[in-house]
Amino acid sequence: MTNAAQVAALLEEDLRNLRDPRVRASIQAFRLPTPRLIRLAWDYGKPGDTYDGWLVFEDLERRVGIAYCEQGFGPKNAWGLINVGESCPSMGMDSRWFRRFMDAYLDSFSATDLPIWRVARWTKGDTTREHITEELSWEEAWGIVRRLAEDDATHAYQAEHAINY
Repeated sequence: MTNAAQVAALLEEDLRNLRDPRVRASIQAFRLPTPRLIRLAWDYGKPGDTYDGWLVFEDLERRVGIAYCEQGFGPKNAWGLINVGESCPSMGMDSRWFRRFMDAYLDSFSATDLPIWRVARWTKGDTTREHITEELSWEEAWGIVRRLAEDDATHAYQAEHAINY
């Protein structure tokens, strides 16, 4: 079992190469000063199964948190998006657990406030992506994706970030 200092060090390591000041400021706004031990409900075992985890990020307005847990979907995907505000939040589905803190953060509603989203286009059946817009808000990027997807059947479109970390 890890302790708070070890989880804090893992988080620092994950943020080491993050250079974007907008993303750093957004993370800092909701990052807990010290990881907090929490119980997480494991929905895939016996009723009442729980695991210990460490809450490191808490956006109470959106009720989203990011926790570290070496059990359940960990250790491979130990960083998870959870609902906060419950006494024992569920770990949820595997699609909300990631290898890195930054992957969880960028998949959270907290990141949608930032104008870091670009529209990517690729030819269906090919994996080569091309960013076709500058950075936009989440709503603007997805609005463009919807319009382009309706008008162009040969390409696929998605809103994604271009943040390096």
